[in-house]
Amino acid sequence: MTHFIQLYRKQTSVIEVEYNILKRSEESIVKQHKIINNHLNYLDRITNTLEKEIDVLSIQQEFTLAAFAAINMIHNLKRIQESFLDTITNLYHGQFNLHLLSPNQLRTELQIVSSQLSKEVVLPVDNIQVNLYKIYKLLKVKASMTDKYFIFEISLPLISRDMFQLYHLIPVPIQLNRMMITIKPLSEYIAINLRRDTYMSASHNDLQICEYQEDTYLCHMHGPVMSLNLEEKFCEKTDSSTCNMIKTSCENKWIRLHDLSTYFYFCCNSYSIKIICDNEIQTRQVSKAGIIQLTRQCIAKGHDVTLYAYQQPENTVNLKLNILDTKFTPFNNLIHNLTLPFQNIETFTSENSHMNDSLKQLGDNIRLLKESEQQNDGLTTHDIHHYTVSYGLLVAAMGAVLWFLWRKRRRNAAPHREHVESVPTSVSVFVNQTEQSSSVSVGDPAPSDKEFNVCNSAREHSFSKRWSSLRLKKRDMSTSPIAKRQPVFLHADSTV
Repeated sequence: MTHFIQLYRKQTSVIEVEYNILKRSEESIVKQHKIINNHLNYLDRITNTLEKEIDVLSIQQEFTLAAFAAINMIHNLKRIQESFLDTITNLYHGQFNLHLLSPNQLRTELQIVSSQLSKEVVLPVDNIQVNLYKIYKLLKVKASMTDKYFIFEISLPLISRDMFQLYHLIPVPIQLNRMMITIKPLSEYIAINLRRDTYMSASHNDLQICEYQEDTYLCHMHGPVMSLNLEEKFCEKTDSSTCNMIKTSCENKWIRLHDLSTYFYFCCNSYSIKIICDNEIQTRQVSKAGIIQLTRQCIAKGHDVTLYAYQQPENTVNLKLNILDTKFTPFNNLIHNLTLPFQNIETFTSENSHMNDSLKQLGDNIRLLKESEQQNDGLTTHDIHHYTVSYGLLVAAMGAVLWFLWRKRRRNAAPHREHVESVPTSVSVFVNQTEQSSSVSVGDPAPSDKEFNVCNSAREHSFSKRWSSLRLKKRDMSTSPIAKRQPVFLHADSTV
């Protein structure tokens, strides 16, 4: 019983703890709600302030955008003005401008011109669809203006179908003691056609006037075109049809050829040079005339000259765009008044820690209850016998108490029975007297119903008294008053 009471008390205490925790949780939630509400109200005020400042910023941005639009418009007008000036300048110098004729219009006009050309001349570009940009530098423009119209004339150069290959004439000297003999060439350059039957002489100045396009010179024909014989010697001839010789003092010569890494040399005597390639150094002795070809990253160095190989330019391709990060002006000044009630939050945190401690205590109590339940579930046979004997003794004690109470009640009821027994004695005497009188007076009339009922009741009472006296005699022979009542019954019988 005590165990159940303890369990009940523990359960009650657990319920009280849960109730206290719920109350604390309710108070904490209410405080948290108030804090959140204050935050929301404060955020609303800050939002309204920010909206006002954003409106001001939007107005400033609109003004700035309008200013940028005006600046762009001014730049466009300036660009149009510059285009007009460039066009006029190009027209003044006879150059063609893209604003005069669009590429599609120029392509259409070139197709018309190409269809009407003879077989001896062609356009200066091979493919109009791909190499159209090359022809713009070759166009010449003449313009005139009237009251209503602007008239311009475009001149397109045509080239001959006969192509010439250009050669650079370099005479090779011959050393003679301290002198050297050199043949005087006809010109610095000789152009020979592909059929090898004609040639033209050209100088370096003539090539500077020509238009250069991808290893091709487009030149105007100023000199005559000469016939090429099998025994033609490209030198100045004397009256005797021999080449003119030039005799000078011997000197070393270094001439770069068409291949920019190749050099022609002439040395009067033996000449020592060092060829440096990366970390390797080699020494060579050269004499008379010859050709030196240097590889990349190599240098030929003498005591009075240094020869460099042609350095191929390298292009660097950046796969990632070099874009600067856009930086915005910080907007901390817009929210400098934003403060949070950290003290209330810390108070709520401390209260929350207390609530966590209470929850931990509640968990410990629940764990104890579970352990006690496990102990109750693990009852043994000895415990069952112990409980059985205990309950048996309890029932026996309760039976003894009830028997004692019943006995005490019987003792208290004995004087009342003695008083009752005195009354039926007189009644029995009365009955016997009645019977005697009835037996003496036989001739009297029959008794009435009332008298018959009285007699019957007296008999029944006498019978009940006798039966009760017998019961009392059996129960207690020493203390029962039946012995005192026996003479009364005997006396009554004797009287009858």
